Amino acid sequence: MESRATGFPGLGISTQELEKRVSFRQSLQTLKSQKSIPALNASSQKVSLLKKQKTLGRSSSQLSSWPSYAPGQVILQNRKPCTLPEWQRTTKDTISSSIAKPRYLEDLECYLWKELQVLDLTKGKVQELKLQPYKEVFEFFMEEFKTYKPLLASIKNEYDLTIAHLQEKLHSLEAVNAVLVTASDQFTQQILAIQKQEKIEITTLKKERLYLLELIDQMREEKSSLEMQVYKMRKAVAEEYLRYLNECDARKMLIIDLNEIYRLKEEMKLTKVQDERGEDTVKLSLALKMARQDLTKAQVDLNTMRANYGDVVPRREFELQEKNYNELADKMAALQKDFQDLQSEYDTLLDVHKQLSEERDQYYNELISVQRASTPRPDWDKCADVISGGLERWSILSEGKTSDQLVDVLLEDLGTGLLKEKDAFVGKGKNEKVPIFLRCDGLVRNKKLSKKEVVALLREIWRDKIAFDQQVS
Repeated sequence: MESRATGFPGLGISTQELEKRVSFRQSLQTLKSQKSIPALNASSQKVSLLKKQKTLGRSSSQLSSWPSYAPGQVILQNRKPCTLPEWQRTTKDTISSSIAKPRYLEDLECYLWKELQVLDLTKGKVQELKLQPYKEVFEFFMEEFKTYKPLLASIKNEYDLTIAHLQEKLHSLEAVNAVLVTASDQFTQQILAIQKQEKIEITTLKKERLYLLELIDQMREEKSSLEMQVYKMRKAVAEEYLRYLNECDARKMLIIDLNEIYRLKEEMKLTKVQDERGEDTVKLSLALKMARQDLTKAQVDLNTMRANYGDVVPRREFELQEKNYNELADKMAALQKDFQDLQSEYDTLLDVHKQLSEERDQYYNELISVQRASTPRPDWDKCADVISGGLERWSILSEGKTSDQLVDVLLEDLGTGLLKEKDAFVGKGKNEKVPIFLRCDGLVRNKKLSKKEVVALLREIWRDKIAFDQQVS
């Protein structure tokens, strides 16, 4: 009884700590041995284990009472599971000098060291190979301590069951991982195809842009040439107007000169006639006075006519200039109309170019966002091989659903399959954070209800709740 309570008093290790260590090592040994050691070698391992037990059994007869005979002052206090014992940190030299290890412990350590040296760590899984010698040493230890053998065996079996359960989960997750890797490869290929198509579209848009730019340059050149022609025509019209104005002024001066010459001729004729007749000087003076008055009146009329009709041109020239002007105005209107049409086409092309640039930038941004966050569209028909029911059931489940909804359906089906394999669930406890209807300690039996049974149960619950609410109200 005293040994069960204290374990090994010389080392300060309690029985509970020893059992925890043994069960932990046994679980690790079982997990790794199941992955690395095939079932065909089980008989050979048992034979070698029996031989090694016999070899170590000879030395077990020489077991000493260590550390039971150790003095009471070297008994150490209990320590935490994850910290080094005090005898390894402070009083290791003192204890080793006063207490010697038993022969059986030395044999186990020597055997473990030899087995570790013999292992070929360059092939296979290194950790599983290293675990095998420790497993054998633990078997020897468990066989030697008959008192704790049932407890150690039950702990070992429990760890084996837990590890086997975890291995099943790992296998299922590996299958899902393979599916996800395949889907990721397909998405990557689709992204590459989209990128290739986007590059082709961008190249086409660039070519269209260059064509539009060349067309805009041609229109600008035509516009500049038309503006130059209009400028030259205006300049020619201004020169013709000045020439005709000068001709009009020269014509007016010639008319005045001709009138003056004609007047002088008439005066000379009258003077000669008067000289020939020998008329009276008084009459001549009166006639001269009257002639001067007429001349003044004529001069006033001439000045009035000059002031009123100084800028008037002959009708024939006016009609000719008006005809030329109308022709030039028609040409100008046609050119103006063509210019407005070209201007509107130019504005339209600018708008189209701006819209194409915005669409190109938008597509480029969408491509960048797809490259960063999105994945290619998966081939969901491959999920029919994983889902129970085959392609017919998968087509029913996936009809009219998005990719996000299809992932939820796939996870729900896989999770339902895993849940059906469980016979019981572990309760979430009775903590306040847990909802009232989920508070439970221990195990809860898995009834493995179908979807139809769950729907019927929910309808019954809601029907009872509505009836209860009506009674309360």
